[in-house]
Amino acid sequence: MAPAGPLNITVPDVIPRSPQPLDELLKGWRARTRALRVSGDPLFAAAAAAHLLSIPLALILLKTAIENATQQALPWDGLFPLLNRWGSLWIVQLGIGFQTFMALVPLLAAALFHRGWIGASGPVLLTAIVAIPLSIVLYGGILAAAGGVLTIAGTLLATREGTT
Repeated sequence: MAPAGPLNITVPDVIPRSPQPLDELLKGWRARTRALRVSGDPLFAAAAAAHLLSIPLALILLKTAIENATQQALPWDGLFPLLNRWGSLWIVQLGIGFQTFMALVPLLAAALFHRGWIGASGPVLLTAIVAIPLSIVLYGGILAAAGGVLTIAGTLLATREGTT
């Protein structure tokens, strides 16, 4: 029997002990998460920023296209009622929601990778791959597609760094 601890509880000697101390086991985990923080975070932040910045940029381009097509100035407070009259407001609303969701994906990925959950790379990659063509076709354009590419690059870099 092992000696009694501070609570006078004895522990039998048959409990297996880890061959390595806990500090040594955590050392590798800490190094992997440190590499994830260094490598993937700037790309994830840039991806989220690109998705968020694509929202007002797409609205400016949409307003400019409408003004050029109608040869009339369109005030900002008249843009959404006009789109509603044309029956296309739902496309803009869907696009804004989609780009907001896509801005959250790299931030969530960074949080999961910080916790050492490399298994998140599959869903993140799939979401980013699907988002690139949808951003170009639906709403967001090239800037939002660049956000998808940055999400893919950050995921691949973080996964590579985390597994070595």
